[in-house]
Amino acid sequence: MSDIILETNHLTKRFHQNLALNDVSIKLEKNRIYGFIGENGAGKSTFMKIIAGLSFPTSGDITLMGESSASGLARKRKSLGTMIEGPYLYGNYTLWQNVEIQRLLVGNPDKSATDRVIELVDLTDHAKKKAKKLSMGMKQRLGVAMALVGNPRFLILDEPINGLDPINIITLRNMLKKINEEQECTIFVSSHILSELYLLATDFIFIHKGSIVETSTHEELEEKCSQYIQVKTNNIPETVTILDKYFPDITYKVVADDTVKVHGKTEIMSDLSRYLMEAGIVVYELSNKELSLEEYFVSIMGGEANA
Repeated sequence: MSDIILETNHLTKRFHQNLALNDVSIKLEKNRIYGFIGENGAGKSTFMKIIAGLSFPTSGDITLMGESSASGLARKRKSLGTMIEGPYLYGNYTLWQNVEIQRLLVGNPDKSATDRVIELVDLTDHAKKKAKKLSMGMKQRLGVAMALVGNPRFLILDEPINGLDPINIITLRNMLKKINEEQECTIFVSSHILSELYLLATDFIFIHKGSIVETSTHEELEEKCSQYIQVKTNNIPETVTILDKYFPDITYKVVADDTVKVHGKTEIMSDLSRYLMEAGIVVYELSNKELSLEEYFVSIMGGEANA
């Protein structure tokens, strides 16, 4: 049996002249937690809606849990749990009734599931409260409970920690990790709080203006964000040529007319210094720096992020 729970090939979505998704091809493996990172309007929610069957691609293919036909996708989507662009609630119904309605809609015959997921998100004391009277944080947790009530194999959560206080963020993070480990549930989650995704996810997918710009495991991202080499010279084009020639596996970015940031392998600094000197390039700075997750995010988004 394949370990791939989701595969998209050249997925594209247009809204009139607006290209919301551009040739998106990714693979998600079972039992991983994927952090989906991008600025506002990057295409995160559009992608999630297409996977959930709430929207349709202009072109491209989806394979979900081994199925790619329309009927097969419809069957497999019954194994999805989703909360996209916030929870959709019946305001005049109680919290408990909202979860129970969702249990019936997804066809879960286990009548105890409603109480169980409400307890899981720590809302038992508010079960009889009408949804319209809940705080934003409670509504978010209710949305997560509704996504979980069908015992999903694949959980898609769009900005689930919006409106949560720090204690509830930690509670939700621990809960998602537990669900991933104990129920073998693959989780695909977006958030603008990058530091929280870093603590939760095993893998990261970066999207910018509808295109996937990078995928990384947690270990790879940790390496990229831990340190980088800052290089300032009098000849950036020749400096870049040297990087491409002698260090083809490294990642770098020109950040100013005289500055390049080299990510991931600080042990190349002595060799880089030698190659630059041999080329007659004047080096103004060659030093190790620390890079935060937010700084790295901005760097690969071309400095245009507003997350």
